[in-house]
Amino acid sequence: MSTRQSIRLAGLVLAGGMLLGGCAGNRPAPVVEPEADEFYQVVRPIMTSQESRIYRNLTSPQARKRFIEYFWEIRDPNPLTEDNEFRMEMLRRFEHVQRYFQEGQRPGWRTDRGRFFMILGPPDEVDRNVQTTDPRLQGRIIDWYYYGLSGASQTTFSGGGFRLRFVDESGFGMYRMDERYMPLRVMDILEELKFNMIVKRGQDSPFPEAIDFQVDFIPTAGKVNISFGPKHVAFERHEDRIRVHLHVAVLVISENEEIDKFTRDWKEEYNAEAVLQEDFRFNIPVAVRLDPGKYTLDVVMTDLMSGRKSRRMTSVKAVKKAIAMPEKQ
Repeated sequence: MSTRQSIRLAGLVLAGGMLLGGCAGNRPAPVVEPEADEFYQVVRPIMTSQESRIYRNLTSPQARKRFIEYFWEIRDPNPLTEDNEFRMEMLRRFEHVQRYFQEGQRPGWRTDRGRFFMILGPPDEVDRNVQTTDPRLQGRIIDWYYYGLSGASQTTFSGGGFRLRFVDESGFGMYRMDERYMPLRVMDILEELKFNMIVKRGQDSPFPEAIDFQVDFIPTAGKVNISFGPKHVAFERHEDRIRVHLHVAVLVISENEEIDKFTRDWKEEYNAEAVLQEDFRFNIPVAVRLDPGKYTLDVVMTDLMSGRKSRRMTSVKAVKKAIAMPEKQ
């Protein structure tokens, strides 16, 4: 085994136990108690490492409420509908995990099978009668197959499908994921799927995101300005006029990891000839409130006509209190 493979395998062993939950290191004890926090139980496997770190250290109920609203909002496939289909799907998976994957006193969401199920969804095929001559494997074995082309997973995996193997070595129904039978690329697939839960790419697009947009903070006006060209934006055309419709969500994270959330539903009409000009840029201003200090802006833009999403994270510095200006709604 090469050095690179050894490093990757070591990472898989760690991830098999924590599965993308993040490490505490020398950080202060987390505010969030996973056993008592229903939201965290549901979403921990699908959170990015940064999201997990931020949420676990939020100190106020108001900040957690804003974070939770933002977490579901940026993953909503269609913000115009009353229901959030992504949230509904995750709750269905969580209910399944809690009902079928509990192991002794361990709830389903904390088991290996439960964590993988939350990210990948139901496998395309399950083999509960695995026979093996491998002397290293003792006990009952269950194999999950994800083909990634059709069936339960409804996902395309680069390089084809894969198998996950769970072993009950104790004989008491405590199944652990066997890292020796887990392809190295599965961790890359898991990260890609978490990313794609937010960002929607074109089916055959060479671009990593649907819309290439720029984020600028204008402190004197108290605005975040989102600018982008017409490429990859869906239009609705009426004679010589075109209409675009987008939704922008901005999560503001301070140095102390206090957060605030700002959103805007943006619909405008333009002259079609002007939009076709080479240097044309759309501009969406979003009013924000920032006291002096350094901030991270997490911006997610949804094209409501095509359903595609893009995400940008950028750092800004407010040197004096910005006054929010009224925006045209």
